[in-house]
Amino acid sequence: AKKVVIALQDEAVKALQMLKDEPQTDLQGMVKRFGISELREATNTINNLMDENTAAGIQRFQRLMIQAKYQYEDEIPFPLNKKGAPQPRGEVRLARIEEALNSYIDNSK
Repeated sequence: AKKVVIALQDEAVKALQMLKDEPQTDLQGMVKRFGISELREATNTINNLMDENTAAGIQRFQRLMIQAKYQYEDEIPFPLNKKGAPQPRGEVRLARIEEALNSYIDNSK
């Protein structure tokens, strides 16, 4: 479970660096079909090992990580125009992705 959480954290750090290097980079490959359930399963395993007081804190971080992961996975695809062609990622969308990635990284440590 720890390896899964660390691997997802490393993936987020790498994605953030890629966005800083090239804001229009395609990160669609990091969005997995059951990525959030994989994160939830790993954090539940860790949570089950803890006592009640510690578990409450871990559950809070779990919720924050899942929310951040959902937010950046929702924003990663390039926007489409009316004809369905991908458009460049705007500054506001880029800022939302970076904010969600930073939030995920902070809460996963």
